[in-house]
Amino acid sequence: MAAYQRELIDEKYKYNRPGLEKAFYGAVSFTVNDPFGNTIIFNVEFDDEKHKGLQFYSGDH
Repeated sequence: MAAYQRELIDEKYKYNRPGLEKAFYGAVSFTVNDPFGNTIIFNVEFDDEKHKGLQFYSGDH
């Protein structure tokens, strides 16, 4: 999932640059808004080993 998120970032879409988030329910997620107004949320269970190098976005800053 992180690789797919990276592909979207690398496309340099003007309005759709999703950041990875560590969700309160134990998942890594990112949200995409498609051109038709739909919101798509991608989730995968958080794994300390698999996701240790990821940089997460936080809406707090």
